[in-house]
Amino acid sequence: QLEDWWLHYAYLTVREPLLPTMNTAGPHPLNLSLWKPSFEKALTYGALYLWGFLDFNLAVQEQRLKPQKTNEGKPLSMKQFRWVFNCTRIPGQGADSLYTTWKTKDEGDCPLHLVVLCHGHIWTMYPWDSAGKPLSAPELEVQLRHIRETSDDLGPGPGISVLTCDTRENWAQ
Repeated sequence: QLEDWWLHYAYLTVREPLLPTMNTAGPHPLNLSLWKPSFEKALTYGALYLWGFLDFNLAVQEQRLKPQKTNEGKPLSMKQFRWVFNCTRIPGQGADSLYTTWKTKDEGDCPLHLVVLCHGHIWTMYPWDSAGKPLSAPELEVQLRHIRETSDDLGPGPGISVLTCDTRENWAQ
C-alpha cells in the first residue's frame, strides 16, 4: 500500500534528527499568529495546547471524527492517527520502527499517562480526571509548573532526551 511505503521511506528511513525535521502527525492548529512567543506564558500556552491535544485524542479514541474525503467523496484512511498518540519511534540501523499501544475505546484500554521532558529529567504526568476527561488547562498548567519548578530545583538531569536531536544512526548505536 502507498501509505505503508510512505511511512517507511518518507519517515522511518530518514536518518536526520527527529527534532526539528520530522512531524508524522501533520500540521498543528496553533502557530505564531495566535500567540506571540513568551517565556513568561510558556506554561499557560503549553497547558492550553496540551488540553486541545488531549481533547483531540479523546475524539479520535471515541471515533467522533468523520474520515476526510477526496474531492470525489471517497473516504481517506485515518490510520495516521494511530501513530500520533501512545506511540514511540525506536531507532534502528537503516530504518526505525514504531511501537504503539494506542487503541480506540471499542478496542480496549491504553496507557493514560504522558511523558514530560524538562531540563534533562523525565516525568510521568496523568492528565485525566476520574471521569476520563482531560483536566482543565489551569489544572494542567499547575502540573506543568510543578514539573518545571522541581526540575529547576534538581538542576540538570541525565539528559537522555537530547538523543532525539542526534542522527538516527547515532541514537541506534
